[in-house]
Amino acid sequence: MATNGYISINKFIDQLPMVGNWEMDIIIVFFVFAYIGFFIPESFTATIVILALGMLITSLINKLKKSKVRGFFKHILYMVGIKKTKTFPPSYMRYF
Repeated sequence: MATNGYISINKFIDQLPMVGNWEMDIIIVFFVFAYIGFFIPESFTATIVILALGMLITSLINKLKKSKVRGFFKHILYMVGIKKTKTFPPSYMRYF
């Protein structure tokens, strides 16, 4: 990717990979629902309902994620005790 001796990098190097304006963790939620919708049910109606539910839940999670500050979900996991910290959390996760 070098052109004329220069290396081209993304404008925002800390930007997470995105598909269809969704980040990868949101895509994983949708793919779980898509897998369940395509491979588990026996009827076409159940498949459509599960896929629609997956789209709805994915959109709700995306809106919730965009409305909260960075590190909100990890902070909740630390608070509940599901995730243990290796070291102290970064400063943006300490105060909300």
